[in-house]
Amino acid sequence: MAKVEIATAALEDLKELAAFIESRSDRATADGYLERLYRRIAALEIMRLRGGRPSRRQYQAIGFEQRATILYRRLRDRVLVVSVLYGGRLR
Repeated sequence: MAKVEIATAALEDLKELAAFIESRSDRATADGYLERLYRRIAALEIMRLRGGRPSRRQYQAIGFEQRATILYRRLRDRVLVVSVLYGGRLR
């Protein structure tokens, strides 16, 4: 199994996402969403071969609850989450 790491930029994405959800709802909703999202990220340790390639580069993407996309790279000994994109902010 590969270790999962979250890049600084992705951690910032998660922090901003939590603040956005909390501003539209409440803290409990934001915490619940992020808890599920972190579990999905952790699952990349065993599911690292899942996800489609969004381009010819070395990145892969996997969706989460129809609103978020986790962008990651499969490296030799680990999976690096590079960004978390949230479509709910586009409305």
